[in-house]
Amino acid sequence: MDPYDVEMEAAEGEPMAEQAPPPAAAAAAAAARGDGWSMLSRARVLLEEGKPSLALQAILLAIRSQGGEQALMQTLNRARELYRQRSQPSPNSHSVDLDKGENGYWMRQGGRRRGAKNCGGGGGGERRKEMKGMSGPKLLVVHPASKGYNGVVSLSGAASPGPSAASMPLFLGSRRRCCAWLVALLLALLTCVSLLTVFSTARAASEGAALPQRARLTVAGAAGAAAASAAGGAAGGLPAYVFDALVQYAAAAGANATASMPEEDVRAIASVLRRRAPCRLLVFGLGAETPLWRALNHGGRTVFLDENPFYVAHMEGALPGLEAYDVSYATAVREFPDLLDAARAAQSADCRPVQNLLFSDCRLAINDLPNQLYDVSWDVILVDGPSGFTEGSPGRMSAIFSAAVMARTKGSETEVLVHDYQREVEIACAREFLCPENRVEATATPSLGHFLVRGGAAANRDAFCGGAAGATTKKAN
Repeated sequence: MDPYDVEMEAAEGEPMAEQAPPPAAAAAAAAARGDGWSMLSRARVLLEEGKPSLALQAILLAIRSQGGEQALMQTLNRARELYRQRSQPSPNSHSVDLDKGENGYWMRQGGRRRGAKNCGGGGGGERRKEMKGMSGPKLLVVHPASKGYNGVVSLSGAASPGPSAASMPLFLGSRRRCCAWLVALLLALLTCVSLLTVFSTARAASEGAALPQRARLTVAGAAGAAAASAAGGAAGGLPAYVFDALVQYAAAAGANATASMPEEDVRAIASVLRRRAPCRLLVFGLGAETPLWRALNHGGRTVFLDENPFYVAHMEGALPGLEAYDVSYATAVREFPDLLDAARAAQSADCRPVQNLLFSDCRLAINDLPNQLYDVSWDVILVDGPSGFTEGSPGRMSAIFSAAVMARTKGSETEVLVHDYQREVEIACAREFLCPENRVEATATPSLGHFLVRGGAAANRDAFCGGAAGATTKKAN
């Protein structure tokens, strides 16, 4: 006889308790007495009350009280084997069916047929049916000892296996694909940022060549100036009233400060920028008017050069976005006569009018600027530095010479303005390299020289000045 049938017959012979004591207390007391059969009866009652977990604990205590730890381990091992076998059911050996016959329920397993009689009315038959259902693989689930379960035995109404071996590669593969997409997206983002940086740098370097050409100053006068002013306003320059307000305030401030440029010089330079802005403006020297020149050339490019690197750093901090560079001058005012003679002697060689200053060996050439500044076609060049008040000052010989060469080499028509024109060095260098025939009288002042220098095909490559001093003088409104 199967142990299962013995258990059922023993359970039928015992009377049912009318009122069940607390399950935990009853289980503990029965375990202490070693009464295995009463524990099985208690398990049946717990099953009827819908407490399968407590019922399973009572069954395990009953097995331990009768057979000891060895019997309990054998039972658990047997349950584990049954679970493994029935997890892959076979219709020949693992199918369990219940058939209702005339005298009771019949259980068919593996082709054999067993009968169970009805005892004690319908209630006994129902209990047998429930207890027989307990033997199915979907009710008794014994988990092996592991880190997650620690050998706990649980009772469940349905099998709930974990993720299958077939689904794990798919899950891991989806995670790998997700990581690959994230890496690809990050690389694409970094590539876009790098390309944007390269394009921005290239655009800044070639900004001088990209600015639109403005109408040039001609002897015609007012008509050309009006057309140039209209073109500048349409291209994004300052509105006229804003331009005038800036000039008015700057001129008023200059009238009350000895370190500022005189009012007439400010207005003369502003009149040139009114026609040409927005344009490519190169300024030798930093000073009180630096913010003004930068503002009047709104929409254009304004570059400042100064001999004092500490002052350049200071102005860059005070005016964010300012483009300024420091220049090392190897000249002094006391050397002016010798430098001028040397330049005249080498006018057809190292000090020629059209050349690349970056590779020039002329003593007056400035060749330590950023390379990209030599490739810009400057529209306006203002020489207001370096200092030249004392014999040891650098003087403006190199600045005037370099401005004249830049205008002829890369420019089409460049307006060169020389401040402090009343001083000997400025007058002599402007006559030698900018030429009297290129001077514009209308915008000139006693302390400001204004010259219109033509470059490109119109430039004389053999000499700076082609005619007698003062042969022709240009006029402009």
